[in-house]
This record gives sequence, structure tokens and C-alpha cells, in this order.
Amino acid sequence: MKRRLLHLLNILVGVVAVGGFALYAIRMAKTVDMRHLAEGPAVLGIAAMAVASALIIPISAFAWKHLLDSCGVHAHWGGLARIMGVTQLGKYLPGNIAQHIGRLGMSVKAGIPSLPFASTVLSETVLAILAAVVFGTLACVAGGMGSVTLPLGGPTSGFATLPLLLAVAAAALLAVLASARLIRMIARRRMRGETIAVPGTRALLLAFICYITNYVALSAGVAVLSGVLLPDPPSAWVLTGAFALSWILGFLLPGAPAGLGVREAAMLGILQAAGYGADLLPFVIGLRVATTL
Repeated sequence: MKRRLLHLLNILVGVVAVGGFALYAIRMAKTVDMRHLAEGPAVLGIAAMAVASALIIPISAFAWKHLLDSCGVHAHWGGLARIMGVTQLGKYLPGNIAQHIGRLGMSVKAGIPSLPFASTVLSETVLAILAAVVFGTLACVAGGMGSVTLPLGGPTSGFATLPLLLAVAAAALLAVLASARLIRMIARRRMRGETIAVPGTRALLLAFICYITNYVALSAGVAVLSGVLLPDPPSAWVLTGAFALSWILGFLLPGAPAGLGVREAAMLGILQAAGYGADLLPFVIGLRVATTL
């Protein structure tokens, strides 16, 4: 009963997020020029961003291969990339479940046992979230967001975000170093006492580096896309950092298909806290189009 209520709540959040962002985009379209999205340079920028986003598949498949190797299961890199690529479509179904079901089915058919599959996907999930936290915070610092002051209780009180961002990044890095123990603990609870092989520390660190590399690749596409859509674009580090942090919220609220609406609203909120305005809306929409492609 509790699981059903949680599922319904996730769907409700997804519907509200998609509807809310759509209404916001329609309202802001009256003051923000959205025509640039249909122009030639914008189309090329979206294509460049789509290529950068697509690099996530082979890079993540490389990480998955080494996680499986560490569990004693050997699979071909190209085959793993195909599984990940095909099942990405499942992200656009509400609930964030279809992609995992499809990935499990294709993996078992390819000869990957279910327990190592569960262990490596769990490792991937934990490390992907930690990578988003580490890259997102450090990229925001590198882009100058560490000097932003957030108001607390009044217009004159506040604190600089730099120490907070650095503390968050440091905590996430410590979690990465302890990830083998953390993943083993989660696996024992999920598998209810079954013996399950967990990837070793070396494989986990390599996978974490791969997930950081995903964001570095994305930042190149972000630089191109923001350059053609915005007259005075913010730093690509700030934009990609905000994307990484907003991805976490979209991931944790699976009712929205691929975080649709949730991610965009969170990203705009982070950027507006940094002093940027609604003129970034065309970029945020272009980013969604590119990552979907």
C-alpha cells in the first residue's frame, strides 16, 4: 500500500512539474525571444550538444564493463553500450522503472547474471549521484558562484556559498572513497542476506572518474549551445554545474519522465540564485531538446 501511494505521489509530482514548467515557459515566451531556437546556428548548437550528450553512453558503458569485470563477469564494451543506449528510451516513461526492466532483460539475454547486474547498477547509481554532487559543486565554484551571497532572514544577512559548496564536494568525495562499504551495505539490505559480489574499490574509482568525464564532455556541448543561443552566456562551468545538480533532483523524483520539468525548474532556480535571469530559458529548453535527441 505504501509503495503504491509513493508511486502515485511520484506521478503527481511529475505531472505538476511538467505542467508547471510548461506554463512558466509559455508565460515567459512573451518577454523572452524564443525564435532563436529555430534558427540555423541554434540547430547546429543543439546538434553539438546532442553529440556531447550521446558520449555518455560509451563512457558509461566503459565504466559498467569494469564494474562487471570486478564482479567476475566479462562482457564486450560495444554490447554493453548497445544495451544502455537502447534502454535509455525507457527514461521517458513515468516512474523511472522501464529502463531498468529493459536493461535487466537485455543483460540477462546477453549472459550477464542478475545478481552481478543488480550490484553493478546499484554501484552505478550511487557513484552517478556522487559524481553529480562533486562536479556540480566544483563547477559552480570554478564558474564564480562561490561569491554568491544567499539571504538569510532579511536583506542584510547572509553567507557566502563558497565554503558550503566546498564542504559538500569534500563530503561527496569522502563518500566515494567509502563507496565499496556503502554499496555493500545497501546490497545486503536490498538482497535480504543473499551473497552478492560488489565491485572492488579500484573499479568503483574508475567508474567515478568516467561519470565525471561525462560532465566534462557535456560542458563542451554546453559551451557551444549557450554561445549560439545567448548574447552574453554565463560560464559553461556554471551552466553544466547547475545541470549536474538539477539532474540529481530529477533523478530522485522519478514521476517526471527523465526528470522533465523538475530538472528544468531546478536548473533555472540555481541559476537565478546566482544572479542570472529568465533570459536563460531558451538555453534550458534547447538543452532538453538536445539531451532527448
